[in-house]
Amino acid sequence: ASTLINRIGLWVVETAFDSLLQMDEAAGGQRPLFLTLNLSARQLSDPELLPALSVQAEKLKGRRCCIKLEVTESLMISNVAEMQAFISRCRELGVQIVLDDFGTGYCSLSYLHLFAVHTMKLDRSFVRGMAVSQASEKVVLGVTRIAHDLGLDVVAEGIESAEQAEQTKALDIDFAQGFFFG
Repeated sequence: ASTLINRIGLWVVETAFDSLLQMDEAAGGQRPLFLTLNLSARQLSDPELLPALSVQAEKLKGRRCCIKLEVTESLMISNVAEMQAFISRCRELGVQIVLDDFGTGYCSLSYLHLFAVHTMKLDRSFVRGMAVSQASEKVVLGVTRIAHDLGLDVVAEGIESAEQAEQTKALDIDFAQGFFFG
């Protein structure tokens, strides 16, 4: 198998950190900024990832910005001990972890306490469900409250209308992403 994807992944990490530094300088450090990267299973198994993150994280020392790495729930539970160690090392570096696609795979609420993540992303299926079912909205509200009680930020994926944006805001969801925003 080719290792080209790992080299591309490391280049993306370096480029992301450099881009975040440029944005932070352009913003004059006035507000905290973050940039989020998706990680694949292949990248997580790359032994060069953590050393590269360490080198890049040094560039952000003393700044009000950070990199967040998105990892799907299915990847997290595929090797719990390995992921816990990875997350712990990332925390030491100041790199945050986002639990992506929460609620679509095997993950249950019981896994939330196993992983010291910073953010939980609710899958777009939750957002779609809120439009047609009060029960779905109550599930989103409940999961959001639990996440907040655990100190996690919550992101709603798949926002495609002003109504959905307002609904997530009303539910006290911290961030929203989707075609509605660009």
